Amino acid sequence: MNELYAAFLSSSAVSTDSRNIEKDCIFFALKGDNFNGNLYAKSAIDKGAKYVVIDEEVNDLLAERHFLVKDVLSSLQDLAKHHREILKTPIIGITGSNGKTTTKELLAAVLSKKFHLYYTAGNLNNHIGVPLSLLAIKKEHELAIIEMGANHQEEIAFLSKIAAPNFGLITNIGKAHLEGFGGVEGIKKGKGELFDYIKQSEGKLFLNADSDVLQEMAKARGLKAVTYGKNAQANLEGSLESSNPFISFIWNWSYDGVTTKSNEPITSQLFGSYNYDNLLAAVCVGNYFGVDENDINDAVSSYQSDMNRSQIIEKGNNTIYLDAYNANPTSMNAALESFAQLNSTKEKALILGDMFELGEASFEEHQSILELVVSLKPTNGIFVGKHFSKHSKKYPAYKFFEERQHLVDSSELKSINNSAILIKGSRGVALEKLLEFIS
Repeated sequence: MNELYAAFLSSSAVSTDSRNIEKDCIFFALKGDNFNGNLYAKSAIDKGAKYVVIDEEVNDLLAERHFLVKDVLSSLQDLAKHHREILKTPIIGITGSNGKTTTKELLAAVLSKKFHLYYTAGNLNNHIGVPLSLLAIKKEHELAIIEMGANHQEEIAFLSKIAAPNFGLITNIGKAHLEGFGGVEGIKKGKGELFDYIKQSEGKLFLNADSDVLQEMAKARGLKAVTYGKNAQANLEGSLESSNPFISFIWNWSYDGVTTKSNEPITSQLFGSYNYDNLLAAVCVGNYFGVDENDINDAVSSYQSDMNRSQIIEKGNNTIYLDAYNANPTSMNAALESFAQLNSTKEKALILGDMFELGEASFEEHQSILELVVSLKPTNGIFVGKHFSKHSKKYPAYKFFEERQHLVDSSELKSINNSAILIKGSRGVALEKLLEFIS
C-alpha cells in the first residue's frame, strides 16, 4: 500500500477510463461484465498515464510503471480508505431515497462560502464513485461532502467504512430500489447503516425533525441530532412562504446558545415543495458550521439546479418543469402533488416515464401513480415506458408509448401548446431528450 500510495501522490489524477487519460495520471484497470480495463493498460501508458494498476499480466509494461494486484477494484477502495485516514479531513456523508444530490449541491453552495470545500462530482456515489471522490480530496480542503448511494442492504455500511464520515445526513426514506432492498423496511435498514456508523464513530447527525421515520430510526439507536424542519422544536425552524413556482421561506436558528434568522423571506430558484426540506438541510448545516447568515441566504437564493433536476425551461409558449434526473414512487407522488398546487394560467400537461427497480411492486406502484393523475385532472397525460403501458386499456383518456421514440414519432408533443408541462421519469427513460421536440 505504501508504494501504491506514493505513486498516487505523485500522479496528477486518478482515471478509470482509458479514453480519457490525463498526463501523469494513475490508471486503474477496472473490469466489468462487458469490459476489461487490463486490455487498455498499455494504451493508457502510451496516452500519458504515469502508472497503471492491473490484476492480469500485461505484456510490454515497464516494471516501474505498473502495479500488479489481486483485484483492481479492491485496491482502489483500499487506497481511498488509506488516503482518507491520512488526510483526516472532516467529511459529511449524505444518503437518502430522494434529494441527496440536490441536498449535496445546496450544502456545497452554502459551505463553500466559508471553507475550501470538496464535494462529490455529479452522482459518483457508488462503490467506484465514492473511492474516486475520496481520492480527489486534497490536503488543502478543509471540509468534504461525500454522497453515498445504494440499491441494496450493506452497501451504505461498506461505503461508510471507506469514507468514515464525521457527520451524517439521510434526506428521507422512500420507495426507491424496492427490488434490491426488499421493500420499505429493507430501505430503512439499508439507509440506516449511515446512522449505525455515526453512532459507532460518535459522529454528529443532521436530522429532518418533520420525518417521523427518521426520528424513530435515530431514537432507536440512541442518537441525538442537530435538527431542521417546520417543527418549532427544531434547531433550524423553517416556515414555507410560497412554492408557486419557486420556494420562498424564512428560517430561525437556535443551537448551543447561538441564535440567528433570515430576517426576511428567502426566495430560491427551485420549484416543487419537495425541495423545501433540501433547502432547510443546507441552511441548518451552514449555521452549524458558522457560515454567515447573509452568505447562507445568498447561496440558497442563487443556487440553480442542473442535470435535469428541478429546472424550469421556457420553450415557445410552454413552460417546462423538468425533473427527469430520476424517479421512484415517493418522488413521483411528491412531484405530482406539488405540480397540482402550482398556480398557472396555462393548461397543465404531464409527461411521465417508467419507474425502475421496483420488482414485484412495479405493477401496483405504476397503477397508483395513474390513479393519482386521474384525481389531479391534467389537460394532457402522456406516459412513456413498458411498465406504464401495461395499464393503457384501463386509462383510455391518456396516451401511452412503450418507447420514447414512439412518442417522438407521434404528433402528441407538437399538440401541446400554452401549457405548463411536468416531465419526470427514471434515468433510463431519458425524458430530457424530448425537449428538442417540444415547441
